Amino acid sequence: YMPSQPIFSDQVSELDKKDGYHFLEINGRVGIFPVERLSINISPAFTLLYRENSEPTGDDKSTTALIDIGAGAMYYIPLGGPSVMSVGAGFSVGFMPGIDGLSDGLDDPDDSFAMSFSLEPLVSYYLFVSDRFAPYAELGFRLGYIWEILNQDGSDVAYPSDYSIFADVTGRVRLTIGLKYF
Repeated sequence: YMPSQPIFSDQVSELDKKDGYHFLEINGRVGIFPVERLSINISPAFTLLYRENSEPTGDDKSTTALIDIGAGAMYYIPLGGPSVMSVGAGFSVGFMPGIDGLSDGLDDPDDSFAMSFSLEPLVSYYLFVSDRFAPYAELGFRLGYIWEILNQDGSDVAYPSDYSIFADVTGRVRLTIGLKYF
């Protein structure tokens, strides 16, 4: 859950405190080592974002789904003993179909469609506790772009002739703590 207003502000009304985002993300990563120290992987993912906005005129609710498939490569560097570092990158392509919602308490059809693209350099540290099992920490910086293709009414999105995708590229720092089986 993520509130849609500043969490430390005393200027937020009781009604605004009900607004927020709910996230559900399911993902995985499966890979192989085609040569020693180099892994390649695929990483399917599904993300659901549900937004609730309580207005005096009626409830506003929207849902966004992202179906994503990624691929990547990591190079592993032994540091001595049970410690290993890896560096690599991942690339993903996702699809975002429109999902009907509510606007002012009434049905709100959504025929939009978009695609997402991301590139993420990664660095990881592993501490092997057995030959195949290691807790790890991974740091990445994801560059992302969402290409809007269809508007909510199903019409084509019109971009200006001087449009540059670089104006809409976003960046996100990601830290993952997890367990990995090799």
